[in-house]
Amino acid sequence: MPRREPRTDADADPGHLGAATPPTDHYAENHGFMVPFPLRGRERCEGLAAVARVEGALEPLRGRGDFAPNSTRDALDRPSGGH
Repeated sequence: MPRREPRTDADADPGHLGAATPPTDHYAENHGFMVPFPLRGRERCEGLAAVARVEGALEPLRGRGDFAPNSTRDALDRPSGGH
Protein backbone atom coordinates (compact mmCIF):
# COMPACT_ATOMS: atom_id res chain seq x y z
CA MET A 1 0.00 0.00 0.00
CA PRO A 2 1.44 3.46 -0.91
CA ARG A 3 2.53 5.62 1.95
CA ARG A 4 0.36 8.66 2.48
CA GLU A 5 1.71 12.04 3.57
CA PRO A 6 0.11 13.65 6.62
CA ARG A 7 -2.52 16.31 5.99
CA THR A 8 -1.49 19.93 6.25
CA ASP A 9 -3.51 23.07 6.89
CA ALA A 10 -3.32 23.77 3.16
CA ASP A 11 -5.23 20.53 2.52
CA ALA A 12 -8.14 21.79 4.61
CA ASP A 13 -8.19 25.21 2.92
CA PRO A 14 -9.72 25.19 -0.58
CA GLY A 15 -8.07 28.57 -1.23
CA HIS A 16 -4.64 26.91 -1.37
CA LEU A 17 -5.29 25.95 -4.98
CA GLY A 18 -4.74 29.54 -6.05
CA ALA A 19 -6.24 31.47 -8.94
CA ALA A 20 -6.80 28.34 -11.04
CA THR A 21 -9.84 27.48 -8.92
CA PRO A 22 -12.75 29.91 -9.44
CA PRO A 23 -14.63 31.05 -6.34
CA THR A 24 -17.89 29.21 -5.82
CA ASP A 25 -19.73 31.80 -3.71
CA HIS A 26 -20.85 34.68 -5.93
CA TYR A 27 -23.62 35.93 -3.62
CA ALA A 28 -21.94 39.26 -2.82
CA GLU A 29 -20.95 39.75 -6.46
CA ASN A 30 -24.44 39.00 -7.75
CA HIS A 31 -26.34 40.98 -5.12
CA GLY A 32 -24.09 44.02 -4.70
CA PHE A 33 -26.47 46.17 -6.74
CA MET A 34 -29.08 45.75 -3.98
CA VAL A 35 -27.01 47.67 -1.44
CA PRO A 36 -28.03 51.32 -1.63
CA PHE A 37 -25.50 54.05 -1.13
CA PRO A 38 -26.21 57.74 -0.69
CA LEU A 39 -25.61 60.11 -3.58
CA ARG A 40 -24.95 63.72 -2.79
CA GLY A 41 -24.23 66.85 -4.74
CA ARG A 42 -23.22 66.51 -8.37
CA GLU A 43 -23.28 62.68 -8.27
CA ARG A 44 -26.92 62.75 -7.16
CA CYS A 45 -27.84 65.20 -9.92
CA GLU A 46 -26.07 63.06 -12.53
CA GLY A 47 -27.78 59.93 -11.24
CA LEU A 48 -31.23 61.52 -11.33
CA ALA A 49 -30.57 62.83 -14.85
CA ALA A 50 -29.55 59.32 -15.98
CA VAL A 51 -32.73 57.86 -14.49
CA ALA A 52 -34.80 60.49 -16.29
CA ARG A 53 -33.09 59.68 -19.63
CA VAL A 54 -33.70 55.94 -19.23
CA GLU A 55 -37.32 56.42 -18.17
CA GLY A 56 -37.89 58.83 -21.06
CA ALA A 57 -36.45 56.36 -23.54
CA LEU A 58 -38.32 53.32 -22.23
CA GLU A 59 -41.70 54.81 -21.30
CA PRO A 60 -42.99 54.90 -24.94
CA LEU A 61 -42.07 51.23 -25.30
CA ARG A 62 -43.89 50.35 -22.10
CA GLY A 63 -46.96 52.22 -23.32
CA ARG A 64 -46.98 50.12 -26.51
CA GLY A 65 -46.18 46.90 -24.66
CA ASP A 66 -43.00 46.56 -26.71
CA PHE A 67 -40.50 44.71 -24.53
CA ALA A 68 -38.39 43.21 -27.31
CA PRO A 69 -34.65 43.36 -26.56
CA ASN A 70 -33.86 45.03 -29.90
CA SER A 71 -36.48 47.76 -29.32
CA THR A 72 -35.14 48.40 -25.84
CA ARG A 73 -31.55 48.53 -27.03
CA ASP A 74 -32.44 50.88 -29.89
CA ALA A 75 -34.37 53.20 -27.55
CA LEU A 76 -31.48 53.36 -25.09
CA ASP A 77 -28.88 53.88 -27.83
CA ARG A 78 -30.84 56.74 -29.41
CA PRO A 79 -29.50 60.23 -28.57
CA SER A 80 -31.50 62.13 -25.93
CA GLY A 81 -34.62 63.77 -27.19
CA GLY A 82 -34.96 61.57 -30.29
CA HIS A 83 -38.02 59.32 -30.01
